Amino acid sequence: MSWPTPQDYNEAIQNPQLNFSDPELRAGVPELTPLGLPRAITGGFASVYRLRCGGRDLAVRCFLREVPDQQERYAAIGRHLAAAKLPYTVGFAFQPDGIKVDGRAYPLLKMEWVAGEPLERWIEGHLGDPAALRALAKRWVALLRALRGAKIAHGDLQHGNILVANGEPRLIDYDGMFVPELAGRQGTEVGHRNYQHPQRGAADFGPAIDAFAAWTIYLSLRALSVAPALWSQLGAGDEGLLLRREDYVQPDSSPALRALEGIADPDLHALLIRFRALLTQPVSALPALPSTDTALAPARRSASPRRQRAAPTPVPPRSSAQLTGAAAWLPDHLAPATALTLLPSYRLERGLLGVLVGSIVGLILGACAGLLAVGVAALAGSLVSLLAFLALVGRYVALPLWPRKLAAQGRVWLVQWQLVRLGALGRVAERQLRQLDEREVRALTAVAERRQGYVRELREALTALDRAIARFAVERQLLAQAEEEELAQALSDLRQHHAADHLTVYPLLAAAIPGVGPQLKLRLLTAGIRTAAQIRDLRVTPAAAGAGAGAGEIVEIEVPGRGFVRVNGLGRQKAQALVAWRRLLEAETVALLPKVLPSAEESAIRLRYHTRREGLARREVAATHAADRRREMLATQLRARHAALDRQESTLRDRAALPRARSEATLVERQTAIAAAHLALALARRDLAAYDQVRFVNYLRRILFE
Repeated sequence: MSWPTPQDYNEAIQNPQLNFSDPELRAGVPELTPLGLPRAITGGFASVYRLRCGGRDLAVRCFLREVPDQQERYAAIGRHLAAAKLPYTVGFAFQPDGIKVDGRAYPLLKMEWVAGEPLERWIEGHLGDPAALRALAKRWVALLRALRGAKIAHGDLQHGNILVANGEPRLIDYDGMFVPELAGRQGTEVGHRNYQHPQRGAADFGPAIDAFAAWTIYLSLRALSVAPALWSQLGAGDEGLLLRREDYVQPDSSPALRALEGIADPDLHALLIRFRALLTQPVSALPALPSTDTALAPARRSASPRRQRAAPTPVPPRSSAQLTGAAAWLPDHLAPATALTLLPSYRLERGLLGVLVGSIVGLILGACAGLLAVGVAALAGSLVSLLAFLALVGRYVALPLWPRKLAAQGRVWLVQWQLVRLGALGRVAERQLRQLDEREVRALTAVAERRQGYVRELREALTALDRAIARFAVERQLLAQAEEEELAQALSDLRQHHAADHLTVYPLLAAAIPGVGPQLKLRLLTAGIRTAAQIRDLRVTPAAAGAGAGAGEIVEIEVPGRGFVRVNGLGRQKAQALVAWRRLLEAETVALLPKVLPSAEESAIRLRYHTRREGLARREVAATHAADRRREMLATQLRARHAALDRQESTLRDRAALPRARSEATLVERQTAIAAAHLALALARRDLAAYDQVRFVNYLRRILFE
């Protein structure tokens, strides 16, 4: 089935009275462009038109492609939204045959028209109002909290599907929406590429599919409230806000993420750390936005001042802030380590180095001159060299920076071990959260399957009732047919009886039949054939072998009530003449036969069938009343079952809410701890980098050249 194009819908909507099936839409007036054509907002899935219908505006969504279970999905979504009564969604009605295009009916969605600005336009108009952007961010968190509480996922959160009216966000376009009744199915779309996790596919269809887009939009709102210049710097408003799919696929080389990291705002840095962690997680394990906007900001503790200890050499700079749930500065923006001076003076070390070099040179020259044969001289030179070298090593180890370098290296190893441990704990928390989601989805799927089973049972029971009632119509039809057949048979029997009575008045002896003489007539009389009524037909059979010459066939006359009778001397031609005589007389009597039954006989037959029809009607009325009672009972039973399932779903949601909140809080805590550990590692490595010059080779080089 080919679907209409936007141009086809434009032509159809120019004539609403002819092409809409809904009376309210037929009376509507479409919004027009300056060229006089219907104004359409066209996406990849549907074209949307605005119609003025009486005192209100309606949106009409005309679909551009087919979804096999579209009507079932919208029915489930409509029921759930009606029960949830969220202020962020709008009412709608799915009409399977809502619009005709070229004489063929197609579905449409009739919705309330939301008066509001698209998200990207609203943001662009409020870039100079940070308070408004922060307020919208808080309302965005509230919207996601409401959706999560109602077990709803929009499926395609993006700027084109979010309208802002009086500072409040509202959602439109529910084509890809998830509600618990749809659990177990695949998604019809994977959302806008610039808002969705890179790993999301059609199989990702559940309550967690909005998590990544929710974080993306929230991060953009918070960043723009701090640095509105990012809007023009990153080309926002064109197919996205601040981030694109390429930023998610290659975050390390993303100019947009680098620009966000360059903003000196601790809260934003904390959000970025958590956002980067999302890119490595599967879609089903993505944490939702916390329930409050304040939970997204990092907790801060005041730094306790460090005591300064006097030292003969400069001490590397240390972080003055205590590390808590989120880092205040990203590692890429740490100040470089301060270069250190090993010693202010190397006078003693140069003397020791001179003694070492002199003793070694003396030993070499003595060996060349052959003077080392004297053992005492060789031993003394070697001992002097060894003592000078040990003295240099001792002076190096005694440097104040040497134990500090060892301590810095120990801190690096300690933080690395902590990262390994925190990473394992984070994976455990992610697995626990994923298991909670999977258990909840399985439970909700089982409830949805039971709900569908109840509906299927009702449908089968109603079908059986309809078939039982329909059998009465069939029985009435069969009864009428039997009545007509009996009347026709009675008339046929009457006419045959009259015809037989008429043929009895034509004796065979008085008839002039070609080829039938007096002798043959006497033989026929002897065989019991006296009148035309006693001749019905003839039968010719081959004679048996050995019957003698001239006996090639046997000719018999059919006599009513007696069967076939053989008459001597009756050949084929004479028998045919007898049958032709009878049929000629029959043709003459047709005009004399009755055309209708006698009224008494017909009335008797009709009265008998009337009595049977009355009995059938009484049984039909009783069966219809019983079927109506049965339908009402089934409907009541279904409502009770649905109410029980609703309570079960509510119980499941309530039971899952607290463990999920705990798991989400644990995961957020561990992700924050991991981010803090990364910063601590960067600080420790920076501290360790300050001791790069604390090496024995550098020590010797400085003795020689400084």
